[in-house]
Amino acid sequence: MTERVPVRSALIDKVGKALVKEALNLDKKAFTINCDVSSKAFKCKGVLTLPARSDWLKVWNSSEIQSRLGKDLKDLENFDLDTWLQTTHRMNASKRSHTSVKRVASLPIVSKASGGFRIRRETLDNKPVYQLHNIANAKYSSFACDEKGIVDWKKPVLFKHLATQSVTPLDTTDSAKASAKVKMREFRRVSTDNDMIIEMAPGTEGRRYIRLEMNFDTLATWLSNAEAEYQPTHRLSLRADIKLNKPKAFIPADLSTATILGTPRSHLFVEYVSERVRLWYIVESSNAS
Repeated sequence: MTERVPVRSALIDKVGKALVKEALNLDKKAFTINCDVSSKAFKCKGVLTLPARSDWLKVWNSSEIQSRLGKDLKDLENFDLDTWLQTTHRMNASKRSHTSVKRVASLPIVSKASGGFRIRRETLDNKPVYQLHNIANAKYSSFACDEKGIVDWKKPVLFKHLATQSVTPLDTTDSAKASAKVKMREFRRVSTDNDMIIEMAPGTEGRRYIRLEMNFDTLATWLSNAEAEYQPTHRLSLRADIKLNKPKAFIPADLSTATILGTPRSHLFVEYVSERVRLWYIVESSNAS
């Protein structure tokens, strides 16, 4: 199983200000796969090298890179790394004019199997062959819960199309047949303290969603504390998407429900405005905690 990574990130040090000095900024096992097969019909033990290693070495051994190793990016005279990569390497985004995706020079490396799936396929002569594959989109439809509706954060439930005999998750407990479930976008009321209604939804495998219904004056104060990119003067002037420059300052630390509310990742999403305001956000924390 492989994944494409930006070539630029492998050529720059961990600080992000200079070209690497001695080697690519990649894991030592980025190009090798240990192979150990033992059966009556066939035995094999050794190390396989990813073919893309030759492409990486071509970049590394180029005179443009070798002559500038260890130098600060700002000190590279008559050489722009991004421009050089764009003109000499294949981009990983579509060339179609209507596709608004940033084009980045990238190459494959060996990917860790964590979070992936083993897919069973058949060859032309009906023999089984297995493929490891990472899924970029959402994998889980809900979380398992008990008869009282209490969520078990350790048991995410796979979407039905991923819970088949031919598809096996590599690091997920088989909870696809959970008798009771809470859907990812299913909000439930958890508190009505401080003249505020708080609802929570599982959100994603790793981050919960919080929905708040509150008066505008309180919200305006919180937005000011968090140095929101936009400061509304009236509830009708609220925007649908509000960016917070200091998300950790949004929820008052002395609020009794602060642990429930968590810290917004970066944005608030306003759902409706009337006498009160209702909004939601993604929490910057793990569901498992």
